[in-house]
Amino acid sequence: MKQLWLTILLIVSTLVIVACNDSGGIGLSLSKTHRQVKLSNSDLEHAVLAKLRSDAQLVEETRLSVRADVNKNLVTLSGTMASDAARTKAVGLAKSARAGLTVDNQIDVRPVVGVDQRSV
Repeated sequence: MKQLWLTILLIVSTLVIVACNDSGGIGLSLSKTHRQVKLSNSDLEHAVLAKLRSDAQLVEETRLSVRADVNKNLVTLSGTMASDAARTKAVGLAKSARAGLTVDNQIDVRPVVGVDQRSV
């Protein structure tokens, strides 16, 4: 009987140790759905590009590159856009790709050459 209790105690102790190592704290976690998935720089870049491409007007006016640093929660946008309004919209869309994302705006505004911008 004493040996049975020692065996049970050993099994329970082992489960607790494994659960602590597996979940990062005390407690037994039977699923991996609660773990936070590590996002890569490439994943974040693709998420921002998807947001930018969701706006048809920006796609036509944009020549941008996106660089991400997940560890700093930072995205750098660089390139050229046709208007300041488009640049502002691009920065807003990029920020919406991830909560708390900081956007380093290095976008130049260069109006399209050859378009008559005189008021009628």
